[in-house]
Amino acid sequence: MASHVRRGRLIRIAAVAILVPIACLAAYVPIQQHLLRWRAERLLADIRQIQMGKSTWADAQAFMTKWGTWGGYEGVCTTERCDYRVAMQDWFRGMPAYFSDGRRIKLFLEKRAGLAWFKPFYRLLGGRFAVVQAEIKVRNGIIWTKSFAVEIATAPEVYNPKNDSATGSEPLVADAEGVTHFQGSFDFVPTHPEHTVYADGCTGCVLASAFFTPRTDAGTMSKIFDINLGCLTRLLECKEQEQIMPEVYRLASAERERPPSKVFNDSSCQIPLELTARDAHYVAIGEVASIAEKHSSDERVPVASFRSLERLKNHAYVGPLLFRDDLALRPETILPGGIPASKLRVGDKIIMLFDAGPDEPDVVPLEDACSFVPYSPESLAAVQRGIALDAIPNRY
Repeated sequence: MASHVRRGRLIRIAAVAILVPIACLAAYVPIQQHLLRWRAERLLADIRQIQMGKSTWADAQAFMTKWGTWGGYEGVCTTERCDYRVAMQDWFRGMPAYFSDGRRIKLFLEKRAGLAWFKPFYRLLGGRFAVVQAEIKVRNGIIWTKSFAVEIATAPEVYNPKNDSATGSEPLVADAEGVTHFQGSFDFVPTHPEHTVYADGCTGCVLASAFFTPRTDAGTMSKIFDINLGCLTRLLECKEQEQIMPEVYRLASAERERPPSKVFNDSSCQIPLELTARDAHYVAIGEVASIAEKHSSDERVPVASFRSLERLKNHAYVGPLLFRDDLALRPETILPGGIPASKLRVGDKIIMLFDAGPDEPDVVPLEDACSFVPYSPESLAAVQRGIALDAIPNRY
């Protein structure tokens, strides 16, 4: 009889030993996930409050003080220059790798490798492999850009601390990113001079994204930052762009139905010089170095080559080598400001806007007549205003 009692007691102890950890995990996993969501919502609210081009170094310091537990920066962080990032992850990931050295990451991966068996149960209990990030960039005492992004796994295979783009996974990604220009590394044409939205396929993910400048209007900014962080805790997973960035998805859908933007597809050089200079990677003052006649379709056309004299933006090439045979001086070719190209003469000053590297000055593709701005005090002032708008010109 006593043996039966002891056996029953052992069974009860074993059952408690098994069930208590399961009950604790069943409670802890959703609690930590909701805690991640709560922090992410607070972070998003703080990012929304930052005004690009207006918020000051004091605002940046307050932000960094509040989020210092999850934040960090590389190099130095001063009022002249500071790129500060906040990163939070779910409990299973356990540690943002962004601010850790190689040894710590290695130890982390080794510890987590033994928990691979737990991944399905983690998801079943409400856990979501997720990363939440925010970033501010300060230049000369002003916060010029801000960004917010969230990535949520939509398949168990996505969890790999070493490589989040594991084969077969398509995480859901929402990305709202501030820029000070629309230079040419975008995979799609900007839809507006101050913002662009995208909600189509991407390689290895389901992406909804928006890029915006400091001059984006408040109504559009509100729509861009309408990010559904409820996707971090939903038992029925979010898997589509319209679920995580509903307003961006609607804006992108509407853009697909419209004709191409006149601002970015206008061959008559009506784009404001401020925008052209803001979005050009390099700007320089040059002069017409030579004019030579070239054969073109059974006619001889005068073609100008240019010499760069003074850089205005980034490390634009300045020196004796020529930008060769770049502009046909046809009367029907109208340069910015309404001046016919045929009026150019050797020695005339010109403002050149281009994107190719300064190490290839003789093959720089000045693609069209809109890259050549006849020099005047007024045109120079407009170009300089545009350059000033691009406070972080090397972002792309």
